Amino acid sequence: MSARSLAWVVPILLVVLALVPSAASPVGGARAWTSGPVACSTTVHPTSDGAIAPGEYADDYFDAATDLLVYLACDNSTTRLLHVGIVSPWTGWVGVLVQSSETWDGRANEVRIAFNATSSALEVMDAYANVTSGSSAPDSTLGGTSDVVGATAGTQSAARVYEFAIPLNGTDPYDSRLRSDGPFTFALEYSEPVTDLASPPSAVSGLQSFAIQSAVTPAAWTTLELTAGVAPTAPGTATFLVALRDASGYPIPSVQIEVFLRSAFGMYDAGAVATNEQGVGEVTYQLPDNGTYFLGVAYTGGDGLLASAAWRDVGVSSPYTGGGVGLALFDIGGLDLMPVEALVVTVVAGVWAAYAYAFYVTWASMRKPPKSSTAEAARPFYRNEIVLRGRDGK
Repeated sequence: MSARSLAWVVPILLVVLALVPSAASPVGGARAWTSGPVACSTTVHPTSDGAIAPGEYADDYFDAATDLLVYLACDNSTTRLLHVGIVSPWTGWVGVLVQSSETWDGRANEVRIAFNATSSALEVMDAYANVTSGSSAPDSTLGGTSDVVGATAGTQSAARVYEFAIPLNGTDPYDSRLRSDGPFTFALEYSEPVTDLASPPSAVSGLQSFAIQSAVTPAAWTTLELTAGVAPTAPGTATFLVALRDASGYPIPSVQIEVFLRSAFGMYDAGAVATNEQGVGEVTYQLPDNGTYFLGVAYTGGDGLLASAAWRDVGVSSPYTGGGVGLALFDIGGLDLMPVEALVVTVVAGVWAAYAYAFYVTWASMRKPPKSSTAEAARPFYRNEIVLRGRDGK
């Protein structure tokens, strides 16, 4: 498309986007794509390389208590390996606890894993834990062995990705010894910002369950993107867009996306935004102080779709001088964060306000029409205003 063509196409598109009718009520919350245990499929074969790709896992689970996204798969080997993929926003260690014996009694095979940025080393601990009593000890100190297979680490924007496998039918008395297909109990945990695997966890999830399945329809892949939106209209104000796509790049409309902010006091659930018919949601926030802020979004899955999450550092510099996106949005840096003080988060209506991005998704839609021939009316975004204050009240 020539520059002359763009000169008249852009204004027309903006007028059309502004006149699109809205539905009378916001979209309902997303539901888990499986109503029961997480499906641990034996028909997929993940590759442990620190990068989770479409088709590697048939099911996953986003845990709101730990903000960890975990992928699970199984195999039919003698030891019945459980393949685990974890996407973590934390700089400290993360872990998974898997039921030890056929009958749940609180004992679990525990794996803790961390990437030590100082030594550039991946550290892994195979342990034996009791969830009921809160005790944990490395297998090696109990007379057992470390049986974690193929542990790797990678990065995904500002998140860390871990992959590894553990036996579900191990010979070590401190591993799991599971011979049925379940369901079995598991839990997730993390320690922030400590990478010392012997340190206590900062948080542990509630008990969840998974089941080994040989015949399962894999959930479809989804991708979340955090994209810079329109330039700030005032110093300290910025906008970002959340785009949800399937494996083919098609937008996923009318679903709820959870928004998270990390401060010195932990991760804060900042509410939700709903995607419009282009699969896009808009979040506007005000950051009065300079520094680096850590933002995240998560889709919890639904209607045969995998859950997904995205995490980004946002660098804020002042004064705002105009031009481009401004405020150094999405300036990826380290994960050493300043406290989020006097933070106001507003989820606003109308993706058409983000003119540049609206033009892009409309142009992309012309190239790749929606799967459905019947276009839904535009959905309004959830509107939710949240104020976070520091301990000093500022």
